[in-house]
Amino acid sequence: MVALYATLADRGRARPLRLEPGPADQARQVVERRAADAVGAILVQGFPGGGPSGVAWKTGTSWGGRDAWALGFDARHVAGVWIGRPDGTAMPGATGRQAALPVLARVFGLRTCAGALAPAPEVSPCLLGQLDTCPAPCAGRIDASAYRGLVEACLAFLDGSDDAPLSRLAARRDRAADALRFEAAARAQRDLLVLDELRRRRARLDWIITRQNFVVLLPTADRDGAQFYAALAGRLVLELRVRAAADLAAAVDLVRERFAHYQGLPLERGDVAASTILAAWLRDRGQEGLILPLDGPDALARRLDELVVTLHDLGQRGPLPAIDGL
Repeated sequence: MVALYATLADRGRARPLRLEPGPADQARQVVERRAADAVGAILVQGFPGGGPSGVAWKTGTSWGGRDAWALGFDARHVAGVWIGRPDGTAMPGATGRQAALPVLARVFGLRTCAGALAPAPEVSPCLLGQLDTCPAPCAGRIDASAYRGLVEACLAFLDGSDDAPLSRLAARRDRAADALRFEAAARAQRDLLVLDELRRRRARLDWIITRQNFVVLLPTADRDGAQFYAALAGRLVLELRVRAAADLAAAVDLVRERFAHYQGLPLERGDVAASTILAAWLRDRGQEGLILPLDGPDALARRLDELVVTLHDLGQRGPLPAIDGL
């Protein structure tokens, strides 16, 4: 398995593995270079628990939990982690992602980059730079001022002041469709949807930074009600499970009673920041539930009837109907 991943890391060229530096063995091209690069780019992702960037990795778990695997590579290294028992007995609950991947992340955290101060693509360990898919200065193909221009263009798009990326993608989609290249058109359309969702999430984050008062309603796992979170002045002040209109009315009354008390009150060490609630919602369940702004203590009470309908809708599958003004 490690030899196979080493072949992908070497852009499709296979050669015997070695543990220590030495003369290079003769390599054989066994996978088309473009195909190996494509697979490597797909596998590059961040480590869930944190770790170095620019690493392509994959996990695996054998039947019955007998083996937990994690294999990865960058532009200069390949590593494999196996966790199991010598007698081959099962390890209940063990998976490659849970058991072996954290070890792999620590292994790649030991790597060094000889080109950290002076860009040198031939020695950089970052796989994205090796595959020509990263324009950062450390890849040696762009200077700092040009890279700053890319960052500023990205921020302008996220802020909603530059629609050029959407226009370019829409034009690419339309050209592909006119040429009957429907798969390419579908990819461009997916990219459009991703960028649109990214901009909407950025807008929500901007909103929470400036507003600080909101309620989040999330469907419960069994769809028999909703989880009600209320944040006032940037902190979580109420968390309830609501199943009926009476529960929702009680939650609305509690928010109204507490609204004025928390305004202008600084966050304390034990408070849960509202941004933590929103970030978790956007990350894990951004397509579910509803976020409601609170302009004053009576904001929820004025819309109680609509919220009762929303509570019912949360028990249904699919997107929620919109509430005017929210």
